[in-house]
Formats: sequence, C-alpha cells, structure tokens
Amino acid sequence: MTVTGNKTSYISGGASVTFTNGTLNYQMPESSQSGFLVEADSSISLQSVHMTCKGTALYAKGSAAAVNVYDSVIEGGAYAVGTNAEKSDNYYVAITLQNSTLSNNIEGGCAVMINVPGTLNVENCEIHGTRQGVIVRSGDAQIRNSEITCSGNAEDNGEYLTGNWGSGTSVPVGA
Repeated sequence: MTVTGNKTSYISGGASVTFTNGTLNYQMPESSQSGFLVEADSSISLQSVHMTCKGTALYAKGSAAAVNVYDSVIEGGAYAVGTNAEKSDNYYVAITLQNSTLSNNIEGGCAVMINVPGTLNVENCEIHGTRQGVIVRSGDAQIRNSEITCSGNAEDNGEYLTGNWGSGTSVPVGA
C-alpha cells in the first residue's frame, strides 16, 4: 500500500487493524505528520511488514491505544513509534515491539519514544536512532535482548548534558 499527500490513517472508535506480509509506504511531504495515528481503545498490529514513513510511522494516542509490531521493519522520519504528552487524553498507551528493526532518519529524531503513562515492551529488536534510539520519559518500559544504537546526528549534541532538558527529543543524545 502506498499513500501520497497529506494523509494520516486514523484508527479510532475501538477499531483493530492488522497488516500481514506486505509493504506500507507513506510518502507525505511533512515530517510532522503520522502514517498511522492509533486513538483510544483502538489498535494496529503489523506482522512481517516493511513500513516507511517520512513522519512518525506509528503514533499511539489515548487510553488503551495499542501498537503491536512483530517480525517487521519500521523506518520512520521523526519517529518509528511515538507518543505525545501534550495533553492527558493521550495517556495510557500500550506498545509491543518484537523481533523487529525500527529506525528513524531525520536528524534530531528518535526511533522509539514513550513520554506518556503507559507500557513499552521491546524484545529481540534492533533500534537505530539519530538523536536517540529510545526515550522513556514516562510509563513503564521493559527492553529485553535488544540492540539500541544512536548515530548522534543532532546539531546540539552536548546541549542537554548539563542544562535543563526540553520537550520531545530535547534531551541528551544517546542510545
């Protein structure tokens, strides 16, 4: 499936969507957009899928929003998988990543971020980020048998080592 233009695919209203054995290619012009935005009480599961996206590939937002990735490759722009702590309506997500490779390709981005109350479970994954590989600013995370790397591509590599952290990925560069 190829999606072009300014289109985000919303999964909401308790919907559950599964993609198996395929390719998802989001060719949006803006890196601030999402490929899939999974809202409260809804879920997406990717099984043996290769997904590319110039924005956030998979964005979990809201109570019981679930993102499940198994045996897949997810290449995001700003984030492969992300959340947003802007408001409490975005909280209490569940993210499961297993036997997959996740990366982001925009300088100053992060491959996987959870910054809201919720859960992040990672097992047997390779995670490659530019500014950060994984950020856990809130919630509960378990990362097992996985490799996390960071290229260190950010203009302000040392800015947050001794100063106050900012929002989003405005924290020290590192895996």
